[in-house]
Amino acid sequence: MKLVDSIELPVILHSEAASCSADELAGLRARGILRPPSKADRIPRPKRFGPGPDVDVHDGPAGQVGVVEDDDYHYEPIFLTDEDTWEYPISLPHLVDAIRRDNGIDGAHFRNDNGLISVGQRSVAGVGLVGVYLSLPNGSEDSVMARCRRLIPIVGERWIALLTPRILDLSREDLGILTTSRIVTISLMAAAGKGHFAVNWDEAFGHAARDAGAFASAGTAKGVEPDLERLIEGKQSVGIATAARYLERSSGQVERLVRDGVLKRVGQGRPTQVSTASLRTRKGTQEEPDS
Repeated sequence: MKLVDSIELPVILHSEAASCSADELAGLRARGILRPPSKADRIPRPKRFGPGPDVDVHDGPAGQVGVVEDDDYHYEPIFLTDEDTWEYPISLPHLVDAIRRDNGIDGAHFRNDNGLISVGQRSVAGVGLVGVYLSLPNGSEDSVMARCRRLIPIVGERWIALLTPRILDLSREDLGILTTSRIVTISLMAAAGKGHFAVNWDEAFGHAARDAGAFASAGTAKGVEPDLERLIEGKQSVGIATAARYLERSSGQVERLVRDGVLKRVGQGRPTQVSTASLRTRKGTQEEPDS
């Protein structure tokens, strides 16, 4: 779980796998999470050679050699063994499938959307249908909060379970923001230590519902603001409905802005397409009072 939480394409080196029990490794292999070993192209410098930078792996006349190819360092090549260079890739699609099976979550497909993976939906007593997502890697608080902002327009008023490999180290302010936004973070670390990924949903959402009520009554935190820029990111034009969401206005008001020439129309066909450049310009000006 530590590796999955820290790097985007996690692998376990042979030296790290040796610290796991045979039963743990067998269980991960049986579920397809731990893939067959392959030879690494670059590895951390083995501890027996002392401290130093990572080395690139090359095949030499006498076997595998680790070479530092950065001109800023002056290290002699080191001779490596197979155990030094074996690595076991971790399959994120199989990890997500295992999470679904262990928790009774409905879901089938796998898509890693910049560190945000939709696991599926699950019903939780007293809460209703919950959208479940896996977040990784979680190297910074800012990256976690950015993913949460992306979730708000997708899920709407439903509760969200944000699964993470390890417990998140978030500030009290950000924890309050997530709670009032109905986003519950759940670490998989404790469950994984027992050989499975099943979490206690009733406990997690029982605490969350009480905390949400406490924050709301105290007025100590606002919810996560949706990442509206993502609606038009990478697009030259969008439809009226998307433009209305981006400007946080009604479709009728946006159509009026197009007719008045305030927003630039792209093409003459139907449905109407609005230039995203004009939307950004409009977003940066003072809004007209709603009629």
